[in-house]
Amino acid sequence: MSGGGGLVGVTVRLWYALSTVTTTWPTPAGGGEGRGEPISYKENTSVLYEFNGVCHHCAEAITVIIHNGEIMADCPACNEAPFHIRPIAGIVYVVSNPNQTGVKVGRTTKTVEDRIKRLNSTGVPGSFVPIAIFPTDKPLADEKRVHKKMEAKRIAKEHFDFEPVEAALRAYRALNRRIKPIFFDQSVEDTFRLRLEEARIQMQLRLKGKVK
Repeated sequence: MSGGGGLVGVTVRLWYALSTVTTTWPTPAGGGEGRGEPISYKENTSVLYEFNGVCHHCAEAITVIIHNGEIMADCPACNEAPFHIRPIAGIVYVVSNPNQTGVKVGRTTKTVEDRIKRLNSTGVPGSFVPIAIFPTDKPLADEKRVHKKMEAKRIAKEHFDFEPVEAALRAYRALNRRIKPIFFDQSVEDTFRLRLEEARIQMQLRLKGKVK
């Protein structure tokens, strides 16, 4: 989210999420009662968010509803859009599977949950879980940068022999620290930040000539 001076003191509340499933069932071969195999499946999710903050045009306090990424009303004080919503093109993700060595690092233009759902439907042992995601407007280019940084420990295709925190650190550094990761496990995030701080201290000591 961006625009103007931004929102001050913004709060966000999830109003509701409604999923609907549409399935088309063909008539069984040869006619008769019953249903054949489904030939189409579609899931739609409708999400409402309530945003409370300050309009970046007139600084008036506002409460607006966001429906599927669209602001449903202008600021009542100035009749302008109170802020701007900019969609992100995709993500670079780090996921792991307890039945597999290392991590899987890839990209998607959907959510990491959608990607994991597909991975878990391929019949591989165990279940993938999200470690971290890096939102980006250039998912393909950034995925290549991360893979290059991890090349020395590539197992196969998108699989690399790193533990989750080290994989997140390598991805972060490969992206020149310009994209802040979003974590799905507090302990992984805490360890990530601790190692970053340790590396910063070590660098300062080296610059002062106290560590070789």
